[in-house]
Amino acid sequence: MPLHNIPEGLAVGVSFSAITAGIANYSVTSAFMVALGIGIQNIPDGTSVSLPLYRDGMSRTKSFLIAQSSGIMEFLAAIVGYFITTAVRTMLPFLLTFAAGAMITVVISELIPDIAPENRTISNIGFIIGFAAMMILDLAITI
Repeated sequence: MPLHNIPEGLAVGVSFSAITAGIANYSVTSAFMVALGIGIQNIPDGTSVSLPLYRDGMSRTKSFLIAQSSGIMEFLAAIVGYFITTAVRTMLPFLLTFAAGAMITVVISELIPDIAPENRTISNIGFIIGFAAMMILDLAITI
């Protein structure tokens, strides 16, 4: 789980770096929408770490803290992404593209194959709701 948080953190860091770079039509609101979208999808990530630990007999507090610590890579990657793109502004479009591609790769390689055949309808509904939420955030960025 910590390794899959690296591209998410890079996406957040690069989006905040775009503000510093003065990208046209990009604002603090845009960067916060990226961070919010990734933050929303981190809720099930943390749950997928903490619930199995709790089910196997670990205390609620310890399960929660381990789930939180698994997300530290995202914070560190956001800092690295911010400073790399701030230092090398000409690379910003390429790094934004890399961050988006990394996020899509995470979804395709980790999430879609795990949809269980017996729960495919519920999974598809969840996928549609999540996609709609991200599109609303995307529209909020462009307004």
